[in-house]
Amino acid sequence: MLSQIIEGAEKLRRDKWVKQQTKRIKEITVKGLEPQIHRMVEEHKKQLQRVQSETGQVIDARGGELADRHKRSGRAASWR
Repeated sequence: MLSQIIEGAEKLRRDKWVKQQTKRIKEITVKGLEPQIHRMVEEHKKQLQRVQSETGQVIDARGGELADRHKRSGRAASWR
């Protein structure tokens, strides 16, 4: 009976210790990964800005082409 109580108490202490160690390991892991995560986020932001800029340039170029076509088609129609 007494040995069962001691075993139960030891199991509880061991489970508590395992949970604490698991939590500590997770915290250390996250702290270790933070610089890499920050670098990845910054790189993603740069890529997004580059894509948005390129997209804006393409849209501007296409808009200019359409405006030129419209002007030419308007002139051609007025000559008829």
